[in-house]
Amino acid sequence: MKNKPELDDVKSMSDSDITNLPPAILGDLYEEAATRNKETKAALTILDNAVMAKYNVRIEAAYTTKGEQTGAINFDDDDCKIKIDRPKRTSWDETILSEIETQLKENAWTVSDFITTKMSVSENVFNTMASPFKEMFIPARTVKSGKPSIKIEPKGDA
Repeated sequence: MKNKPELDDVKSMSDSDITNLPPAILGDLYEEAATRNKETKAALTILDNAVMAKYNVRIEAAYTTKGEQTGAINFDDDDCKIKIDRPKRTSWDETILSEIETQLKENAWTVSDFITTKMSVSENVFNTMASPFKEMFIPARTVKSGKPSIKIEPKGDA
């Protein structure tokens, strides 16, 4: 292997070899990986758009036949099977739901049989609470960290 590994070399390197790389080289590899990732995502978007345009009529016909606009459909083209899966993303109008909640309560129905409520506290609100209130909320609060963002840059660029 060369003195400075290329991004493609990383896949065949041991964990200890990667761990022992100088930070500048790790930074260069991160930067190259991020650039490739952006380029790959852009290419996938272009290909997705092209496939959707090419098969638009067939896709819409398949969903019409299926009787819904989400989920998986399949059709053949030449010697290939084309599979499209549209995920279902549901959203609810909170104003209308609030009106429905009132109607349910007026008719003595149990609201929780129909509507779920996710309780939460804005982190900004929590951080600005007076101490007595903050103490009440602390037992209900769990803080988890997300996926870390990593950047390695030469000190001169900071």
